[in-house]
Parts: sequence; C-alpha cells; structure tokens
Amino acid sequence: MPVDAQPAPSQSIPPPTQQPIPPSHPVPPAPKKNIGVVFGAILILAAGIVVVVRLFLPNTTLLSGIHIPGLTQSPTPTLTPKQIPSPTPDPTANWKTYTNTLSMYSFKYPINWEVTDLTKGQQIEVYYQPDKTKSVGELLIEKINTKPGDIKLYENEKKIGNQTAFCKSDPTSVKTWCYLELTQNNRISILIVKDNSPEYNQKIDQILSTFKFTDQSATQDTTNWKAYDDSSVGFQLYYPAEWGVFTKTQENGYRFIVIAPQVTIDTLQQRINSPAGPGKENVITISFSNSPSLFGTMENWRTVQSKNTIIGGKQAMRYDVKVTESLPGVTKGDEILSTEIPLNGIFMVVELLDPQFSQIYNKIISSLTFNR
Repeated sequence: MPVDAQPAPSQSIPPPTQQPIPPSHPVPPAPKKNIGVVFGAILILAAGIVVVVRLFLPNTTLLSGIHIPGLTQSPTPTLTPKQIPSPTPDPTANWKTYTNTLSMYSFKYPINWEVTDLTKGQQIEVYYQPDKTKSVGELLIEKINTKPGDIKLYENEKKIGNQTAFCKSDPTSVKTWCYLELTQNNRISILIVKDNSPEYNQKIDQILSTFKFTDQSATQDTTNWKAYDDSSVGFQLYYPAEWGVFTKTQENGYRFIVIAPQVTIDTLQQRINSPAGPGKENVITISFSNSPSLFGTMENWRTVQSKNTIIGGKQAMRYDVKVTESLPGVTKGDEILSTEIPLNGIFMVVELLDPQFSQIYNKIISSLTFNR
C-alpha cells in the first residue's frame, strides 16, 4: 500500500471583504407646490393680456375662442359708419351776377332772366327774359337822393341780402316797395312785383336773398382802373373803370376836371354852365389856380380841419370841410374833402363833393404821380 498520502493541508479562504456603507444623511422632502397661487397668477396674466389686447388691438380676434375660467370675454363691438347728410345744393350756383358800382351793390339772377340798365346805373330792371310781356313778376331798383315822402308807411321789415329794408305793400300785395338807406348819401328803392306764379315768385325771393351791399370802407380793387394823363400840368392818376372823366377849360387857361360815375358824365356840361356851378353829383373835381384856396381862412358857412400830408412825393394840405349854411352848389350838412398840392407856381386842388365815395377818392389821391 502506497504510503498513505498525506492530505494537502487545507488553506483557509478569507471571507469576502464588505465595503463600508457610508452613513446616510436624511434627505429633506421636496416642497409641496402651491397650486392655488400658480393658478391665480395664470388668471392675472391672462386678464392682463386681454386688457392690453382690448386697449391696443380693439378689432383683434386673438383671444376669441379661448375660455379662461372666471373671465368673461366681452364681444367685439360692431362699428357703424356715421351717416353725413349731403349738403343742400345751392339753386343760385350757376346764376349770373350783376354789379352796380354807382350804389355799390350786386345780386345774382337766373340765366334765362334779363337785367336792363335803364339810366346808366340809376335804374335797373330785372325780369324774365324770354317773354317780358308775360306777367311773371319783376324787380325795379332805383338810386334815390332822399327818403320817400311817405316813409312812415314803410312799416314792414324785410331782409334783402345782408341788409334790412323797410317796406310797404299795396292792398292786393302784388307790389311791394322797399327802401334801404345804405349810407347818408346812398339810398335805393326796390319795387317788387309778384304775380300768381309760385315758381316765378320763388325766383324773385331767391334773387333778393343774393343781394350784397359793399361797405364803402372796404378796400377797393384798383386792378382794372383806367389811367388819366394830363400833359399840360404833368400828372397822372387812376380812376374806376366804370367811371368817366369830363374836362372843361377854365378862365385861367387850366383844365377843370370831373371824375364821376359814367351816369353823371353825360349831363355835366349843363350843370357846369349853370349859375349854381357844380354840385356834389360831380363827385370828384380837380381845378388849378395861381393862388391857394380859401379853406385856410375862416368863413361863416363852414368849419374846417386841416393837416399836412404827402401826395406823389410833394407836400400837400388836406382840408376836411363841413358846410354849416346852404349856399349855391352846397347844402347845409354837406361834407367836402379838399387836397391842395403846390406845383411850380400853381395850386392843384382835388375835391370830393360826395362823401359816400371817400374810399375811391383816397385811392385816386394815392395814385397821383407827377413828372415835373
């Protein structure tokens, strides 16, 4: 028997080594979210968006269809365009216009009506043109110098253009007489004749509504004025296109010049040669003499205010005269403007005899130029 084999010595196997477990630390629990606060913040943010959209984008539909609890969405208002009424057409828009420079008024009249100047501005007739014999009414406008004798009967007030007239009617009310005093020296009467035609009566009322009376103090348009040249004395001036100039040689050899509305010019020869001399109807006169006027002296029939002025580059004297006593050619209460200009040994006197034309007078005076 083989030698008993000795059993191999048993090797001790060390036990598995355990890794040390680190000490555990307590982990704090996760905080609980406040759901109510979050939800409230969302509501406030949504409401703010709605307000901004409504203020700055009133017509947007960005938030339409979104339902936010607790928020009521107002409907977008519908804008209705504002209806602007159409202006009433002016029935006189295409009418013709008549202007009277003598009495300083104008009016409009239908294109199928006619205006006839009967006495160069003194009397104007307005009527239906195609058939004057047809009685459809008319207007007769006349410049008068004095108030009507029966002025107390003119009790009814009537608006004619921008002025108030005093009127009277006949018993049948077919004819109406109206009186207007535009200035102390500018008066007109208007005879209004109507018939049984409402259409034409309406036309007459529309014509009367278009009357305009020019303020004498308004600025005169001198664009179309005519020139007058006097080579014998050496001056030039301008005067209204509708006016005329009449000249006559004085005894001293110089010209006597009248500037007036054309209606006056045709009858001046008889008036100038009359013993009374020229009256205020001559409107503006220019005369020359070898000595200064007597307006610088005191006389019982007038009061005078004077002042120095410059006319056309020359020294001049202006006199404002008020007549206090009636004499041939002048009447108590008349006012005269007189401008006296010394010219190389002679005196040029420009006078305004009718104060209603004071604005035109001043324009004529300011247009004076001298070449000597």
